[in-house]
Amino acid sequence: MRRRRPRSELPSDPLNDRRPDEYFASDAAAAKELDWTVCLVDVDALGAGDASSAVRRLAGTSDRAVYRGWMVRWEHYAQLEAALTA
Repeated sequence: MRRRRPRSELPSDPLNDRRPDEYFASDAAAAKELDWTVCLVDVDALGAGDASSAVRRLAGTSDRAVYRGWMVRWEHYAQLEAALTA
């Protein structure tokens, strides 16, 4: 069985959802250097309570994932987890 790479989930740039937020660009580079999958989360959509839209660009699945990004309300973290496991 092939092991899946860990995934780093980072906020996307609000003006370009294909790039990490400029404040987390070094985190994206470090994750890529470690051969982790880098996925971008739309934090604006997450903060608006639309977790499914927030994770629409996430590629594949992973047994291990780390979210490093802007803080959101506790219920949005729960929604994020639910969207990722759906």
